[in-house]
Amino acid sequence: MTSNRHSAGPNAELAVHEEGRGTVVVEVRGELTRDAPLDRFRSAVQRHCEDDRVSEVRVDLTQTTAIDLQGLGALLALRRECWESGSTFVVDNPRGTVRSRLEQTGTLEYLRGGDSGYTPPFG
Repeated sequence: MTSNRHSAGPNAELAVHEEGRGTVVVEVRGELTRDAPLDRFRSAVQRHCEDDRVSEVRVDLTQTTAIDLQGLGALLALRRECWESGSTFVVDNPRGTVRSRLEQTGTLEYLRGGDSGYTPPFG
């Protein structure tokens, strides 16, 4: 199993590791907001979605303390991009205000891999 830690800015840190065959976990520690550069997060996930050896990308939000609409938009876009690349994208363990934000926007079950009835604006 490999593991990499990356600073995503002053308000966030990413930890990326393989978990079983074909599954990559991206842990977000801190904020997933416009104030914590989302480009590094997007790049980390996109790189794995496009990797033929990866069939599933899981984003662990256990230690994510905040999410805004830009962070939510990144999650939704990455789910679509992974799907288009043939990978599954799943968000795990949102807690507190992060979970509340996902529930309020009706995206929680969709991002957890379920069919919540949510239809993203991009199809």
